[in-house]
Amino acid sequence: MLEKKAAHLKQQSADAQRPLFVDCGVNEGSVMNRYTKALPRFSFIGFEIQEELIERATTANPDAEIRHQAVATADGPIDIYLPRAMGTNFIGGSTTEKGKVTGKNFLEQRSVDGIDLWRFLSDKRHSGYDFVAVKLNVEGTEYRLIDALYARWRESGEALVDYLLIEFHEDLLPEG
Repeated sequence: MLEKKAAHLKQQSADAQRPLFVDCGVNEGSVMNRYTKALPRFSFIGFEIQEELIERATTANPDAEIRHQAVATADGPIDIYLPRAMGTNFIGGSTTEKGKVTGKNFLEQRSVDGIDLWRFLSDKRHSGYDFVAVKLNVEGTEYRLIDALYARWRESGEALVDYLLIEFHEDLLPEG
């Protein structure tokens, strides 16, 4: 599946001089690593809220910029919620969505620096990136971010994202 997406990205970005791949929710970096190999012309920036994973993601992607920040709808501190469940993605499933990690699965709450995704993408576009692909895998915050990006696009008319990969969380969609 990733190979098909990468091939499509390669095709879509063929005319770009300076393509960028932004991985929101880079985790330990294994998925980003596969994209870096498949898309060698791209620059890569990854965001991860879980501090314990930054070193792993950086090691897996030495040519990428890995940031310990949460993508958000505004700059400033963001509460994050960590689950107790361990898996292949270290702790995995960490989220900025209050109430998504509950009960015995809840480990702890922390705070991390949040960055306004719209502003970040606008800055990157204005700095010369002429094709921007964004992967959103942020454990339920995808919908809030997409709604905010769409609203700001409607206001400004500024197209910042050329290609969007999204992980869906059906349990967080409203009925209907």
